[in-house]
Amino acid sequence: MLRVVYLYDVVPGRAEEAKKWAQERWIPFWTRQPEVGDYRVFTNYFGPQGGVPVGSPQRMVSFDIDSMESLERIMLQPEFKDLTVVLQQYAVDVKFMIFRNSYPR
Repeated sequence: MLRVVYLYDVVPGRAEEAKKWAQERWIPFWTRQPEVGDYRVFTNYFGPQGGVPVGSPQRMVSFDIDSMESLERIMLQPEFKDLTVVLQQYAVDVKFMIFRNSYPR
């Protein structure tokens, strides 16, 4: 199993738009993929406060995927590429990471 993780800060003034886009387009794209298991969306506990991000990154989004082959198939889809371009409109300092399960249960 792999865990795909996005870490990013939301573009100032676009938090509500970003949330709506993620809920309506980005998350559904991932969850429609049969190889994707669980997903999580976290907001930094310490920010933003008063419009000023105290903690960075502000968001962490993760998806569990069954294999690297599945992830490659997902990433080759035109919709993935389109959504990645749109993410750049809502997010700055984006980090994309892939983790493997080192200690399975």
